Amino acid sequence: MTTRIDFDNLPIGTDVTTQYHSRGVMVHKGRIASDPSASTPTPNKVLHATEYRGSAEFPEAVIGFNFIRHDHQYIAMTAVSNRAEGAGGMLKAFDSTGRVLIERDFGVPPGSRSAFGEFYSPTATIASFEIAGLADRFVDIDSLVFDDPTEPLTPDFQLVSTNPRALGVHHSKTTEVRINVVRIHGSRGAIRVFASEVPDGVVVSSIVPHYVTDGGDLSFFTLRLTATRDADAGLARPLVIAAEPGIRTAGTVPHTISLEVVIQDAYDVQIVGMEVTQCIQARTLPKKPTPQSTAPVPYQGGESPQVFLAAGKLTVVRVFATWRQLPRSGSPPTTYECRLWGRRNGEDLPGGPLSSLRPLRIGIERGTDGVTDALRSDPRAGAIFTLPVAWTADGAIELTAQLININLWPTPDAIDLEPRNDSFTLAGVVFRAMRPVEVVHVKMAIEACDSGYVNQISESIQGCRTLFPVADNHFTARDVGTMHIDDIYAMTKESCGIFGWATCSVGPMERGDIACDLLRDFVDDNSASIDLDNDPLILGTHAAGGAINGNTSRSFLCLTVSVAEDRDRPLTSVAHELGHAVDRSHAGKACSAPDAVSWPPDDRGLIQGVGLDCRTLRLLFPDDRNEFFDFMSYCGREGSGDPEHWISRRGWRETLQHNLHFEWPPRDPRAPPRYLVGDSSRTSAPGIIVQARVRKEGHVILTKVAPVVGRAPIQAEAKEESAYEIIVQDRALNELHRVHPVPIDDAACAGDARSSLQAVVLVKDYSEIGAVEIHKDSTPVARRVRAVHPPIVKDVKAHLDSADNPQQWTVTWTATSQAESENPLSVKIDYSSNGGSSWTPRYYHPRRNEGVAKLPNLYFSKATGKSGMVRVRVSDGFNLVSAVSAGFDAPGYSPIVRIITPAASGQAFLPGAFVYLHGEAYDDRQEYLTGKSLIWSLDDKEIGHGNVAGTKIAQAGSYSIQLKAIDSHQRVSIAMIKVVAKSEGWDDGKV
Repeated sequence: MTTRIDFDNLPIGTDVTTQYHSRGVMVHKGRIASDPSASTPTPNKVLHATEYRGSAEFPEAVIGFNFIRHDHQYIAMTAVSNRAEGAGGMLKAFDSTGRVLIERDFGVPPGSRSAFGEFYSPTATIASFEIAGLADRFVDIDSLVFDDPTEPLTPDFQLVSTNPRALGVHHSKTTEVRINVVRIHGSRGAIRVFASEVPDGVVVSSIVPHYVTDGGDLSFFTLRLTATRDADAGLARPLVIAAEPGIRTAGTVPHTISLEVVIQDAYDVQIVGMEVTQCIQARTLPKKPTPQSTAPVPYQGGESPQVFLAAGKLTVVRVFATWRQLPRSGSPPTTYECRLWGRRNGEDLPGGPLSSLRPLRIGIERGTDGVTDALRSDPRAGAIFTLPVAWTADGAIELTAQLININLWPTPDAIDLEPRNDSFTLAGVVFRAMRPVEVVHVKMAIEACDSGYVNQISESIQGCRTLFPVADNHFTARDVGTMHIDDIYAMTKESCGIFGWATCSVGPMERGDIACDLLRDFVDDNSASIDLDNDPLILGTHAAGGAINGNTSRSFLCLTVSVAEDRDRPLTSVAHELGHAVDRSHAGKACSAPDAVSWPPDDRGLIQGVGLDCRTLRLLFPDDRNEFFDFMSYCGREGSGDPEHWISRRGWRETLQHNLHFEWPPRDPRAPPRYLVGDSSRTSAPGIIVQARVRKEGHVILTKVAPVVGRAPIQAEAKEESAYEIIVQDRALNELHRVHPVPIDDAACAGDARSSLQAVVLVKDYSEIGAVEIHKDSTPVARRVRAVHPPIVKDVKAHLDSADNPQQWTVTWTATSQAESENPLSVKIDYSSNGGSSWTPRYYHPRRNEGVAKLPNLYFSKATGKSGMVRVRVSDGFNLVSAVSAGFDAPGYSPIVRIITPAASGQAFLPGAFVYLHGEAYDDRQEYLTGKSLIWSLDDKEIGHGNVAGTKIAQAGSYSIQLKAIDSHQRVSIAMIKVVAKSEGWDDGKV
């Protein structure tokens, strides 16, 4: 006979040592605990390890057992775990001298929560044994079985089941279990096996073999069970299997084993679809041809092609599962988790399989094999994953989702009828590499609007950067300076007639035009410090609301400038103008949109898909009650702001195609740059730059006349033959130079009220110039006359308001005009940290000379050895003079660093989920930090470098995620958020 110990007779928390001495065994370092594999409280108890050995990094749990007698032949154990996969350990047996008799690994098989291990010693010398394994994967002991050496040494045998739990049976399935025949004391010969007691509704399909013949000391037979079709599901009932020895050498008495059998309730759970999105996806998702199909489903196949995705961008995968058939009890019978695998060219992608961010929620959508609107519109539905960056590289990948039953194994009361539909493979998920997008931001301050306060670009762009198909670490935005536009805000008239003799009214659109002109002047005049050759998007933002319309225009050489409101509607204002900057027109001709493209079916610019904010998982699902419009649309309720706007499928495709086919790099890197400010190697001759705006009604307005040095003549290609020419005259109005034809740029975006023209004219002596005229068809249409005496600027000083807490610099100067001029003095302030070798634009006041400016410390990079300098440039619209301050030291500042994703502290995830991390940092020169300069940490343990990283949080708890930025001066800044990994406290998804 054998001895079986289940550990159920001792209270939880009992340290087990000698309690089973009378049963023949002593326990070393074990404690009674509740069953960790049970999803609900259960009376079943286990023996838990309390001893650990090995390294602190990889500790090993161990439980030891010593037999009272040292002549045992057989040991078997059943272990359980709360892990659905990967748990296990090693069974090791010893003789009385400590010699190892056997080392045998055992593990929890897929889909199970339990494991079985056993050992037979023909020499009958087992004196002790131990069960050990890695602490985080270790199993708890549910039961022990061993032989009883006190019995007479007569041949005998014992039946031992390898299945520790109740057997589930159903009429549509065959349940199979192995029964070991353990031969004791030299048992030999045939043993007949049969079912002696069979519960109602249970059918014993076969016992193979019926006669267990000689097969060594350990033989087995296989029992196959099913149920009648009309059998009622119920509690566990005993099935008794008997075994009789055929001859005395096999044994002297028959033996039986009782198995618990449950007639199972049938159900069917299935994955019906998978959504891969970066913020917009088609309304219809790919689906299997039949629920049972295991063939990959093409990403671009089916009724509605899916959108192409941008490589390197945060990507969310939603996997949708439904109960295709519920059991007759009407409630879900089991708990599932979902895993996601990725493959590229047949090779597994690193980091897989992924666990979902939140618990899987399974919907009840019987009668359909696809993702319904009701299921898709529920943001809690299905399982949610974020993909590692390596998975979203340029090219195509394959994604496979698999449902995993995490209940007790085998499921005691229900059965999944069709496991084949528990998985779903999406093939050909395409990511495309996009050109980088850089936003250069200028604050357009207005004293009457919040005392000139303008949001940082990081705040203004936060809501809209997710709407552009660009890699997360290739979408950068930085603040470069401040421009005051108080006079534009208050302007009602401007000079717009021939020679400036007439005036015309100025509305919000015209104010936006003028703001664009000044923004272009500020950037173009200081192009040496902004890399315009990389085609950045020049953005100026203000807080003037409807007083200054958003506007975008593209001048020669692809320099694109945009003016937008920075608050209240950052999505439909900032994103709208950036949309124009990447060649998008207004979406739909309805709702009074100018220069719009046709947008079927009703010209309103509907998104025609399902939007998802990948950072917050906010869902934008159009239905009968809600409509969402592309952010380039003019539609939406008045005053509704952002909530009704998102990116459309069409808008995403157009932007992606623009970035994909935009010439990048824009030219041969060996070619000379197009902007040649200060390039004495090209030409040292002085010149004059002339820019003008051509209004649609025909008025031509000179917007810039200024001297330049080292700048080559502009050779822009004209879209069509131009009737314009520029005449440069001396002070006696004699012609010095004539440029004909002057190309006119009609490539203005929607919303732009004019075209523009520009020329750089090389001259021998700038002092000879007295006037500039623009002619159209030989007729003068605009003129600017140079004052005889240029303005004077002097006494430039700069000081830091507080050395202990550097926040603001005050710059002062004295500037006067020596002659009457139709143009007020404008002031530009530049900063140099290298003694004047190079200058960075920081301030522009185009229509006022106040002699004092307050600039943030963010505009002053570190300078030592008195190498910091401020330059003030003053212009009367023609003459340009400058003065430089004495040298000074500037403390600079530590890097500016922030974490973008996760979007906020306190976000919760399931243990084991992959958490996507995205951040950015800039040094005090406004240079973008990346690579080894950025270090990600999880609770002070380094987990990655660069702007984008990711991590898996294995254990439940609260964690700190840090992003450390280090600049070239070894100054350090740290951004930090808290996240929570939790297994409990979620909506558990029960329907």
